[in-house]
Parts: sequence; structure tokens; C-alpha cells
Amino acid sequence: MGWCRRQGAGAASRLAASLARRVLGRRLAAPVDIEVWGMPMRLEPLGNVTEKRLLLSPDRFERRELEWLADRLGEGDVFIDVGANIGAFSIWVSRLTGPSGTILAIEPQPDVCARLRANLSQSPAAGAAIVEQCAISAMRGTARLNLSDCNQGEASLQRSNSTAGCIEVDVWPLHLLLTHHGITAIQALKIDVEGHESEALMPFYQTAPRSLWPRHLIFERDTGATTGSLLAALSGFGYRLDMTTKRNHALTLV
Repeated sequence: MGWCRRQGAGAASRLAASLARRVLGRRLAAPVDIEVWGMPMRLEPLGNVTEKRLLLSPDRFERRELEWLADRLGEGDVFIDVGANIGAFSIWVSRLTGPSGTILAIEPQPDVCARLRANLSQSPAAGAAIVEQCAISAMRGTARLNLSDCNQGEASLQRSNSTAGCIEVDVWPLHLLLTHHGITAIQALKIDVEGHESEALMPFYQTAPRSLWPRHLIFERDTGATTGSLLAALSGFGYRLDMTTKRNHALTLV
């Protein structure tokens, strides 16, 4: 793992990670306590691609997106992480916003959310980070979350492509959850909910005051028509597309 991490973010890193996965094999099933970006984290990488990437090649993880956030977030800012997984974005941002900042990390899967809580609790910069075990959608209630056979990060309210089954999860509208926590302004929001981004965001923009709209927004890129429709809608709300990466779109409210 140390050799693999020393390859940094360059071209050799992807090959190194591939070789390391073959060497380590199923031994990756054991929890690993390790530093990521100088922060202590507990990772269980066998069934979660995000944890595998953080373990073996953290310098390559969403590099452009994290650098983009670093240019836009500072001490005391508010960051919302919808579909937080085990907290990679939240932990990175905690280094920028510091103990005086506010982080609301939202993750519906119970075991993943438990690791999210543990990771944020170990981060001295995270301060009083808020963790909510729920999904975000249009209506308050419960819904079926479709699980993934091989990657916990692909659980989705929107689609089911596996035989892994589903679980019942708590669901909040984003505006209602923010109001519940007394959040009145957002510097940045990241959302990665496996195809359910439009259903999570559009009700928010239709009900929330403009003062609550995030200044900066990252959402997962999809090749389907949904992404194009969401981009068009956000453009109509006054967002400018700053960047498109392999995985995400990044926008700024102008």
C-alpha cells in the first residue's frame, strides 16, 4: 500500500493501484486504519470502490473537484455532502472550513453511515459535523434503496441493476432537512446519489429561497438525458458551468 501511494497522482498511479489490488486480493476485506490527506480514516475497501481508491491512490481521488473546492471554501463556510459515502469529500472540506465551519453529511446506508460517523469523529478539523442517515428526495417518508452487488457507492433510489436486494431508508426533502438543522446559507454542495440528483435537487430549487441556494455545486455526471435536463434547469436558475470532469459537473451561481 505504501509503494502504491508513493506513485502520487501521475500516470503510474493507476497501474500501481491495479497491481496492488491483485497482490492484496481478499485481504482488502479487513478494515484498514490509515491516514488520507493527513486525516485518520478507517476503510473497508473490498465492497466499496471509493474506499479502495482512498486506500491505494488518494492523490488521484476526484483531484480536480477537490482542488476546485479548495479555491472556493474557507474558514467557517457551510458544506453539504449529499450521498457522502464514507466521508471523503466531507473530510477534505473539513480541512478548509475548520472547526468553525459547518458540514452536513448525508448517507442512507446504515453500515456506510457508521463509517462516515467514525471518520468524521476522528477529524479534529471537522468540528461539530452533522451526520444524517437518510436519503434525499421530493417527499418526507421512507423509500426502498436498491443495493449494489459489488460497490456500496452505487446504491440508488433511482435504479436497480443487481440481485443484492434493497433496504427501507428514511427520506427527507433537502429544504426541509436544512431548515431542521437551522442552515440558512450554503457555500458549496456536492451531490452523488446515483441517478437521483434531479429528483433530489429540483424540489429544493422550487421551494427554497435564493438565499439558501448553494454558491457552488458539484453533481455526478450521467450520460443520460437526466443530466442534460438538470444542467439546463440549473443554468436557468443562474448557475454557470465551470468544469466537467470524468465523473462530475461543477457549477457556480452567478
